[in-house]
Amino acid sequence: MDDDDELKRRIKNSLWGLFISDALSMPVHWYYHRENILTDFGKNGISKYEDAKHPHPEAFMIGRPYNPNIQRAAQLQRNVNIIPAEFRKFYETTLEQKEKVSLDEVNDKATGNAVADAAQRYHYHHQLKAG
Repeated sequence: MDDDDELKRRIKNSLWGLFISDALSMPVHWYYHRENILTDFGKNGISKYEDAKHPHPEAFMIGRPYNPNIQRAAQLQRNVNIIPAEFRKFYETTLEQKEKVSLDEVNDKATGNAVADAAQRYHYHHQLKAG
């Protein structure tokens, strides 16, 4: 095997490692406490491809701003409606909203951010399936 073939093989294997590790870690993104991983995924934590769990015990991405410049986007012919209508309630946004999420009284200890009521704690990958 020449040096070019070896380099290509190493790059290919590195990319596969990246894809596999990203898919394995996806359901535990934004978990800050090991006990929550063990509660949601069992005593061994993540040991296989898993769906993202709902509700997410530590979801905190509530009330984050998304205020696109709608006029400028129109000039550039860019779509600003990147947040589906049913999820806009989780953001402070200039996009049309039909409802707002209700927040728990306490903030998340790890981030200091507001936390949604338990049933509304969506993982930001909540629609992704295992693998």
